[in-house]
Amino acid sequence: MTLYLDTSALVKLLVTEPGSEAVRAEAAAATELVSSHLTYVEIHSALARMHAGGRLTRRVHRRQLDAFVRMWEDVVVVPADAPVIDRAAALAERHVLRGFDALQLASAVELLGAGPARFASWDERLNAAAARERLELIPLG
Repeated sequence: MTLYLDTSALVKLLVTEPGSEAVRAEAAAATELVSSHLTYVEIHSALARMHAGGRLTRRVHRRQLDAFVRMWEDVVVVPADAPVIDRAAALAERHVLRGFDALQLASAVELLGAGPARFASWDERLNAAAARERLELIPLG
């Protein structure tokens, strides 16, 4: 089964926080991990903010960033191309989503019809929109 990870879910593979165990279990069971190209930038930002806020030491920040870059090599990346951007704009209107959330959802919707896939996010509004778009959500643990 394919697992689509938005940034809020993927960061849980790198930093232990509520929900990390659930995401790690889903990722271990998945045949492939998929995410938006946007997630690459967002993870760098999230880790930098955790470091700047004192949640991660410099050494841990660097180690987790290196781990992410290695992990990213195995992630199937949905490009933020014109069709995905157009779909994201429509989804932002339909579900009243923030722009980056709409782009994550548009990227995940690309998987519909390509076989079994699950959607992982820790954003309630995004999860509600994903469910309305007929994506299967992972249980929030």
